[in-house]
Amino acid sequence: MPIILHGQELYCSISEKLIHKDDYVVVIPAFPIHPDDPDSFFSDNVALRDEFENWELRDRIIAKAQKVWLEDYRSSKFHKILVDNEYFFLNKSLIEDRIGLTFLKHVFGIGTNKKLWTNLCHDITTLNKYEFRLDPSQILTWDTVFPLYVIFIQEIESGSRDRVYIPMAEWAALKEILSQDTITNP
Repeated sequence: MPIILHGQELYCSISEKLIHKDDYVVVIPAFPIHPDDPDSFFSDNVALRDEFENWELRDRIIAKAQKVWLEDYRSSKFHKILVDNEYFFLNKSLIEDRIGLTFLKHVFGIGTNKKLWTNLCHDITTLNKYEFRLDPSQILTWDTVFPLYVIFIQEIESGSRDRVYIPMAEWAALKEILSQDTITNP
């Protein structure tokens, strides 16, 4: 997965527009490529989030990336799957102090250590708007826009930021999952 730091000259893989410091950027995960597949260009690439969300190939690229994510985690000896449903993939590392949450329909993921994870679960289930430090260089904010969606923004210090709109049905499912003690304290 490409690392995006300020000062790099990067272009959106969809529109070819220059990516600026304040733009929201999605990092498209690697998926199997083939020389005859025109989608291969987008594997392990970056795009402006708004371009990605309005792109006619969005769902097809997400499906290709999801297949790899899910196969890798489901067969891994180094991760324990905590949740695996249509909206989310939640895993706990068995070798690091790390919990990861991937929003499968949005190519958006976060991760933090186990201690902060417990606090994050509490905050998501009880607060409609908040700013949470995932680690010293990453901040996650969310804001509920009733009745439509929740806006998640992830900002990396000296790096990119991303933003997704989570529909209320997904938000409700996430809150229900994160309120379970076996998830909050894995």
